[in-house]
Amino acid sequence: MEIENKTLSESEMKVLTSIAKYLKSEQDLINFVMVCKSHQNVLDCFFFNPISSTRLFVNLQEQWLYHPWDQVTSRAKKVILNYPITTKDYNLIKGNRNIICKQVKFTKQDRENLGNKIPSIVNSIEEKCFEQCTDLEQITLPSRITSLGYSSFRDCVKLSNIELPENLIRIGSCCFDHCTNLKSLTIPNTVNYIGDNAFFCCNSLTSIYLPTHLTSLGKSCFFGCNNLKNIYASKEIQNQLPYYFSSSSFAI
Repeated sequence: MEIENKTLSESEMKVLTSIAKYLKSEQDLINFVMVCKSHQNVLDCFFFNPISSTRLFVNLQEQWLYHPWDQVTSRAKKVILNYPITTKDYNLIKGNRNIICKQVKFTKQDRENLGNKIPSIVNSIEEKCFEQCTDLEQITLPSRITSLGYSSFRDCVKLSNIELPENLIRIGSCCFDHCTNLKSLTIPNTVNYIGDNAFFCCNSLTSIYLPTHLTSLGKSCFFGCNNLKNIYASKEIQNQLPYYFSSSSFAI
């Protein structure tokens, strides 16, 4: 069947542009444009590149980099880094107004170089970042943080107080493993993933609030939490709780 060619309205062009944003490769975009002649100018409406390659976008103003190996083109007025960079690397470029960082991570090396205070720009705490910081008693997590990595606070035996940010989505495996002085914790409703052994042997933990939208709770998540008495959770999670606990007497 032959597809009718016509000039698209501004609203129709916006719809096509929105669809094209979700295509993953140059070939996908080329195929999309070749569907009919009315699609030919769709890529001219892009002022940024939705894929790593910039060749198809003649009106490029902002170049988005999706990987560290993406090459910067001289055509763009502004560069958007859309992959995680370390806090150290962010500090090197933060004075450049033409570079914007979307994702900044705080690594173990960052902590060793910069100390325990986490900059407000940080989005994620990386694996083993604060592991075995045996003198750490409390810490403030910036509101931007969405992810706590594997073993990020493991063996912080003096950690007694930590307030999890409202934007947090993921708590990695062994995140608070053997934080033996942690007494209570409220997990924000934004969290949908808690990894295996996340609170393994937190034997001072007496109460915990689990989010209603939690979709994944790892095995042995609260293994060895022998003083955990009160758990506040949805009915769906309540039915599965014995799988996540061992040697704990608790009330729901």
